[in-house]
Amino acid sequence: KVAKFEKQVLNRLRSIPYRELLKDAIRRYVRALDQHDYNATIIQLWSVLESLTATVTDSYKVTIRRAAMIHVDYNFHRQVLTHLKDYRNSTIHAGTGTEENEILVFQNKRYVESMILFHLRLGSSFENFDKCTEFLDLPVEVTRLRDRRTLLNRAIRFRS
Repeated sequence: KVAKFEKQVLNRLRSIPYRELLKDAIRRYVRALDQHDYNATIIQLWSVLESLTATVTDSYKVTIRRAAMIHVDYNFHRQVLTHLKDYRNSTIHAGTGTEENEILVFQNKRYVESMILFHLRLGSSFENFDKCTEFLDLPVEVTRLRDRRTLLNRAIRFRS
């Protein structure tokens, strides 16, 4: 099963314009999980999430919004990601840790894996990573997407 999955991933990567970025993120993800220190793992996984959401230099709000966008229950995942961000920040700035570290590692792991799978599934449909991040910045509500489409169509007609 693992060999089959690896072959599928390698085939998918070939068609993704930003495959090198994604390969690097996968390598960093695996290295993060090799850590014995849960705090270090949490920090490294969050860093991979920032890479996959193109938010290394952006605010945490953007990272959280983009990472939550790919999930059906956006608000729930936004709250969980906010909690993970808060914990990550307290770990970096105060060196604190809790007994829940293992749970937090698995929660972080889940979001990084979701973003990796998102990119593997849809990455080939974007001409570059910037277009992908534009997609991640779209509203999650269908009514807002339809409103945006109406405005874009109106703008196209205006400019034409």
